[in-house]
Amino acid sequence: TRIREATIDAPFNTAYFANMYFWLNVPLIIWGWFKLGKKLITYTMINILAFSWFLTLLPEAKGFLLNQDILTGVIAGGWLFGISAALIYKGNGSTGGLDIIAIYITKIKKNFSVNNLNSVHTFALFTIYQYAFYRKFQTPLINNILIYSIIFRFAVTLVANIMYQRHKIILCTVICQDHKKLIGLITERFPHKGFSQYEVIGKHGKKRTAVDIALSFYESKDLIRMLKDENIANFFYATKVWRVHKNFAAIK
Repeated sequence: TRIREATIDAPFNTAYFANMYFWLNVPLIIWGWFKLGKKLITYTMINILAFSWFLTLLPEAKGFLLNQDILTGVIAGGWLFGISAALIYKGNGSTGGLDIIAIYITKIKKNFSVNNLNSVHTFALFTIYQYAFYRKFQTPLINNILIYSIIFRFAVTLVANIMYQRHKIILCTVICQDHKKLIGLITERFPHKGFSQYEVIGKHGKKRTAVDIALSFYESKDLIRMLKDENIANFFYATKVWRVHKNFAAIK
C-alpha cells in the first residue's frame, strides 16, 4: 500500500515525539554517566526533561507568523536551536541523543567539533530515512522535508560553531606541592596527552613544580574534577590556545 508523500503541513504529534525523545535518551544517559561524568549528564538530563516538557506545550505551527514563509521559519528555527545548543555546551551540558556520543568522541580525538560531528550523523540519518521510505513506500528520494531539514541543520551548525568552538584547546597549568602524584594521575587519566614540568618560585621564595598540559575543553573539565576528587592542593589556571602548529607526535 502506497502512502501519500509527507509534507510540512502534515499532522505532527508533539506529545508522542516528546515521549520518544525522552525514552530514547535513557540508554545514552546511563552510558554517558560513566563515560562523561555526573555533572555533564546531570545538566543533560535537565535539558532533556525541559525540552520534552516544552514540546508538549508546543501548539500547531500553522498559527505562527513565521510559518507563512516556510524557508524563513526553518532558518530562524535553526538559528534559535544553534544558539540554545551553544549555550548548553558552554554550560558543560549536551542536548542529548547522539550529542552525547559526539562529545565522547571529541574527548578521545583531537580537533573534532561536536557541532560538525552532529551534522555528519544527522545527514547520515537523513539519508537512511529517505532511502528506507523510498524502499518501503516508494516516496521520492528528494522531497521538501529533506531539503528543509538540511537547511535547518546547516543553520544550526553555522550558528553553534560561531558561538561555541568545541575543538578549542585549553593550556592548563597546575602548581602543587606533590607534583609526582599529579603527574601520576595525569599519566593515568590522559595517557594520550603529553605534558611539561618546570620549576617556579613563589612570592616568598618557595620553589614548586608547575605542570603544563594542553587539553580540549571537556578534558580540562575532567582535570578540574580530578584535582578536586583527589584533594590535590594546587594553584590552577588555564588559557585558551588560539592556534596549534603540529603536535608532539610529529617531532618524535
